[in-house]
Amino acid sequence: MAEEKQEQKTEQKPEEKEVKKVNKKALIIGGVVLAGVLGLFVAHSLKFQSTDDAYVEAHMIQIAPKVSGQITEVYIKDNQRVKEGDVVAKIDYIDYEVKFAQADAQYQKALLAQKVAQANFGAVNSEIEPLFSLSFCSTEGRSFVIL
Repeated sequence: MAEEKQEQKTEQKPEEKEVKKVNKKALIIGGVVLAGVLGLFVAHSLKFQSTDDAYVEAHMIQIAPKVSGQITEVYIKDNQRVKEGDVVAKIDYIDYEVKFAQADAQYQKALLAQKVAQANFGAVNSEIEPLFSLSFCSTEGRSFVIL
């Protein structure tokens, strides 16, 4: 039995050597890969400054509508690129319809006032017109009406 154990030990030694070689190769490859990843991380980190009071640099452009009002729908997502003329949001139009109706009512009122003024002008003109047909003359400080 002692001899059998020695034979098994000698038989296991080449297998153990292969396992040790494979483990050694795996460790070397893993170390090289880890060193490469670490090197890339350091190289990438050196491109940027580190600070406690950092800020984000961005190109932001303020946009503003031509009219004010409540926004009912938004047609874009955050950080989406937009071009000039793209519809960004929909503004509630009810307030503008009310203002338009008020302005239209004031316009109609002004048109009626104009028609009334024209009618009054015609009436006053018809009263004054006969007076223009009379002739006035003056002699030595006295005025006379010639009929």
